[in-house]
Amino acid sequence: MLLLGLTLAFSFALQAQTVDPATAPEPQLRVEPEMRARPDADRRADAKAQREEMIAKLNLSEDQIVQFDAINKSYRAQTRELRQNNSTDRRAVGEQMRALRDAQQEEIKAILSPEQVTIFEAEVAARKADRRSQRRRTKE
Repeated sequence: MLLLGLTLAFSFALQAQTVDPATAPEPQLRVEPEMRARPDADRRADAKAQREEMIAKLNLSEDQIVQFDAINKSYRAQTRELRQNNSTDRRAVGEQMRALRDAQQEEIKAILSPEQVTIFEAEVAARKADRRSQRRRTKE
């Protein structure tokens, strides 16, 4: 009798632990950095807003806008290619990304007036400071 009771108790315990796959919680996936976890549509919208903001702050002419967009399109393609073909050496990839960004900024400065260059450099510095403060907040 005792054996029958233990067997029944054990079978109920096992049954209670069985999880229906339809209602099972999803396994925890690796949490990616904030930018990568956001949907592409959100990132595109942010990029478009940043473009519009920069054009307005710099007060670019129509010719400058065409050149600005061409430069950004060229470097966007290069950056995408670098990300897709990156090696496991993150430091080397980071250095290549920085070199691309610096070259892009120099090309943009070449199409700007001296006053616009000053505004552009201030905006780049402000965005860099924002990124650094965001990184500090996520590390804490």
